[in-house]
Amino acid sequence: MAKITKNRILLILTGGTIAGNVAGRKIKKRPVISANSFDLLLNNSLETIKESLNVSIEVTDVFNIDSSNILPENWEILIDKIRANYDDFDAFIVLHGTNTMGYTAAALSFALENINKPVILTGAQVPMGTLGSDAFTNLVNSIRLAIWPHHVIRGVVAVFGSKIISGVRVKKGTDFDYDPFSSFIAGALGQIGRFVRMSETALNKHNSYLSKFKSLANNAKTLSIKKGLIQKTLFH
Repeated sequence: MAKITKNRILLILTGGTIAGNVAGRKIKKRPVISANSFDLLLNNSLETIKESLNVSIEVTDVFNIDSSNILPENWEILIDKIRANYDDFDAFIVLHGTNTMGYTAAALSFALENINKPVILTGAQVPMGTLGSDAFTNLVNSIRLAIWPHHVIRGVVAVFGSKIISGVRVKKGTDFDYDPFSSFIAGALGQIGRFVRMSETALNKHNSYLSKFKSLANNAKTLSIKKGLIQKTLFH
């Protein structure tokens, strides 16, 4: 008897190190791996994940750039993609470069003010398919959190290395470690490894902000989008 898949995830590709766009490369700015090779690696990885975790994953790409070149208009594209697909998926995972992941996480957090589903950002320190890559582990952990049955996960978070961090608190500290991000001001929402350990206090606080001014959005029509807050909040 075939398994019934209940968890629908949209995987949104933006480029970044995980896809081979490594900042600072001097060889004609060519990616470490070709787009075709990345697609093949990703598809093979997803087939393994879908079989193991019983999830439905669709893939869409919105742009393919190094995250150092991310602009506010790129954030608006991401926001529009999430809103357009809000009714069809239970969670959204964004593969993103590490240099500006914190900025994108914050921008999405401010813009999607009453989102009732998880939007998880992740990426890699080493490109997928390269020796020592952390890409597969970070992708698997993001999907594990997206379908995690023991706590309500909603809003924007980053999953990278062993940390689960609220989208408004993502801070990068190094280009060398597999755990490059920390949560500034407050602690992380949780840790992910062999097991998932969540801080219920931190998670409840994170979730509470999403319904502070408006009811949580059960569909795209009730999803409140505040694009105008992005540049005002992050650049002024």
